[in-house]
Amino acid sequence: MSEQVIGVNTALMHGFTSSLIKYVNDIVEQNDSNNDNKEDYYLFFVDFLKNLIESSQQELKNSISSADKNSDLFLETQLWNLFYHLINTDTTLVSELDRILNIRTWLESMMEKPKRPAQSIFESKNMFFKYLFELVISGQYDLAIKEALSAKNYNLAMILNGFKAIEISEDSVTDGLWKNSVKVMGDDTKLSAYERVLYKYISGSSLTLLDEPLQEIVNSFDWSIKLLFHVKSIIDDYVEAKTKNFASFDVKEKLENSLYDVFSSEEIKNPIKDIIYSLISNKLDILLVSFEEELQDSLNDKKTSFFYGNEYLLRIMAQLCIISSTIDRDVINKDIKDTFISVYIKSLIVDAKETSQPEILNSIYPYIYYLEPDNQLEIYSEFLKYIDSTDDKKKQKIAAEALGLPFKSFLMKMSTDLFADMKAKDLEKSEIVKSQSMNDDITDEQNEIINCIDYLIVADYYERAIDLLLSSIKLFLIKKSVGAFVVLMDKIDLDKIITVCELNDKTEESQVLQDFAKLKICLVLLKEWNVYVKDLEQSNDIVEFTNKEQLLTVKLTQCAMESFDFVNSENDSKALFLVKCIYVPYLFIQIHKILEFSSELLGQPSLAQDALDLAKIVTDKTKQYHYLFNSSHTLELYVEMVTKTYIKRSEEHT
Repeated sequence: MSEQVIGVNTALMHGFTSSLIKYVNDIVEQNDSNNDNKEDYYLFFVDFLKNLIESSQQELKNSISSADKNSDLFLETQLWNLFYHLINTDTTLVSELDRILNIRTWLESMMEKPKRPAQSIFESKNMFFKYLFELVISGQYDLAIKEALSAKNYNLAMILNGFKAIEISEDSVTDGLWKNSVKVMGDDTKLSAYERVLYKYISGSSLTLLDEPLQEIVNSFDWSIKLLFHVKSIIDDYVEAKTKNFASFDVKEKLENSLYDVFSSEEIKNPIKDIIYSLISNKLDILLVSFEEELQDSLNDKKTSFFYGNEYLLRIMAQLCIISSTIDRDVINKDIKDTFISVYIKSLIVDAKETSQPEILNSIYPYIYYLEPDNQLEIYSEFLKYIDSTDDKKKQKIAAEALGLPFKSFLMKMSTDLFADMKAKDLEKSEIVKSQSMNDDITDEQNEIINCIDYLIVADYYERAIDLLLSSIKLFLIKKSVGAFVVLMDKIDLDKIITVCELNDKTEESQVLQDFAKLKICLVLLKEWNVYVKDLEQSNDIVEFTNKEQLLTVKLTQCAMESFDFVNSENDSKALFLVKCIYVPYLFIQIHKILEFSSELLGQPSLAQDALDLAKIVTDKTKQYHYLFNSSHTLELYVEMVTKTYIKRSEEHT
């Protein structure tokens, strides 16, 4: 798969994620309390889906597009409501109608609840019947009956009461004569259009048989009213067919024909509506296949894909896959499910980094929970690489252990991938470059190494952590990556690591780490000194300058003369010997520069003499410092510096 990911607006994912975290935590708690006795998590799931619906409705309420029935947010609210009604099925005497009855209830729940006109008396019959029609299609039967009684339209009140009795009854027998009488009333063109369409709906008349004025009314609403007409007609026809003992009545075929009539129009095309169609027709698996192809096109930068730039849809698809797999893990193709979820996770990771919102990263683990084991390891590894804070790493460890996520496997994979060739290639084949400049920049690869070592320590994998820590420090220092070295040393709890070494009889490792710690202090002090010297014109505090110079030269001299004493040749450790060859001469050179500079600034020739005295130690053959200078390509530079200082001191005496 392409590395490109789709940008994700996370503002509308938090409600779902909060519910999902709660749901996954409930699973963990349930498992912990019952040990190996895993309960059916259906009730957890229903509660979780309710929370999702409430979050979606709240976002819709706060949105300026809440009145737009074709907005993504409104359609998403319809989608989650549909899902809830489909899975929250009540058993009826007519079991074949369970699904379609719930679809009708869902459609009624999503209809906009009408507001009663402010005036006590309606301006026209049409306005009155429009209000009653909207009450009925939104399932508010009692209020519609009350309004009819208030208007003293007792005939209408009786019709509505009969309609309500049939709608809520579990009896499969309906009064065909009553239904036909109401249908005939709907054919009376002398009545107002809204009164007629009300009768047509109540009687279960087919949408295709409505005349033009009534079709215009239906078309003035959104697509869902058309589907409601079809569903009501199918329910009534089914009941009538059962009552008259018709040989067969194919509800599935009738529904499929109705769905085609509603969703085939070009004006209604929308990916979320396609999802709604697939759920109603029970063809989610087919939709997921076609949507995955569209997603792959988008990842390959194909702008014709409806996923391209559609941040909303990717989130919905990931959530849909999670919901579906929670109901039944085998209901959808596992590879396709993982594709949507993993691409969404990658998008969240990118979004968290680009917007500097690490809290997004801390909410991703429940999504990873729903990936298959192989993909879980891959995505989890990629995800955890972006966790920088040690405290956040500790939180991830706790979450991983609770959920059974492959935290240990991730660490083994990550450390193996990063360090497999370090000793064999980078360290053993490293050579000292002639450049004297130290690099403060940190590469992405170095950050990954630092991150990995931090994870190993968090996970208490000390043996591997110590080995990789020493290897990476040597590598950073040989490459003169001072910035990466300092960050790594600051990141870890060095005192704790040294204690672990001593407890496990790793005496040499403990000594090396202590020497590295001294070197790190010197490098940091040097950096601070260079910054201080640049701004020296703004400070006339001679005492402060003198104190800093003395502290620095003492620290650097001690480190140069005492560190890595046990390493005398490449035979001891080539990598460590290279570090000694680079940094011991480097420290001596920096000491000489500091003393020379301070001598001129303070007018104290004794400091320059101190530099020359130090040079005598360096050139003492018994100390073998000259060999380190020669190996690091710095001998010529150092001799040149010492010579200039000597000449200058000689001139001062003459």
